[in-house]
Amino acid sequence: MAARRQHRATILVVSAQAPLIQRWYALAGGGDLYPLYAASNVGSFLGLIAYPLLVEPLLPVAAQSRMWSAGYVTLALLVAACALRLPRVAPAEVSASSAPKPNTREIGRWIVLAAIPSGLMLSTTLHLTTDIVAMPLLWVVPLGLYLLSFSVAFAPDRRGASLITRTAPFMLLIAACTVFSDSTPAPLLVAVTVLASLFAICVALHAMLFDRRPDAAHLTTFYLSTSMGGVIGGLFCALVAPLSFD
Repeated sequence: MAARRQHRATILVVSAQAPLIQRWYALAGGGDLYPLYAASNVGSFLGLIAYPLLVEPLLPVAAQSRMWSAGYVTLALLVAACALRLPRVAPAEVSASSAPKPNTREIGRWIVLAAIPSGLMLSTTLHLTTDIVAMPLLWVVPLGLYLLSFSVAFAPDRRGASLITRTAPFMLLIAACTVFSDSTPAPLLVAVTVLASLFAICVALHAMLFDRRPDAAHLTTFYLSTSMGGVIGGLFCALVAPLSFD
């Protein structure tokens, strides 16, 4: 039990360091910090795919434990090195007084724009694994597309996000048609269509989230709001939807 609590605490600390590093990047005068969020989600996607395909089948549990421990130590050293390189005085453009504080309505928009893709990802996973096709590790695909949607939506090059956003309304209509159709004759086609629709809708909504991003001074509020939206979307899918919908 103690080891499990320690593991959870470690995960919490590792998860929290991503916005911290981005804030430090802004304090060091590194420029636009939001593309770092796109890069971090690419890393999350690669880790998600690498573990079931490479790490788990090729390494025994003891070797995995040593590898993760070494990774945690390396991460702690890198974070400490970044902290030592921070300037003593923050640039004026990232100080708290240089940007207006987001109001309650704007924070609510961030929460909603983060909640809908989270709920869609979980509901799509449930729909695929129970109504269309039962395959091992199929849940990895919707989660991976969800992570990739952040990378596309927060990328410095806006062409990909703009193109996918324009197709999202049509993909939404196609996805709605698959819900009311029989997937038995072509389950693979229906699964691909549903996944493509999920990706397009997530990119569109996360691109709106990117367009409403705040100044670096309010980065913590932004990521806290989006995380809260993700939790709300998951709770709606797991608790509210089964009781409210047929």
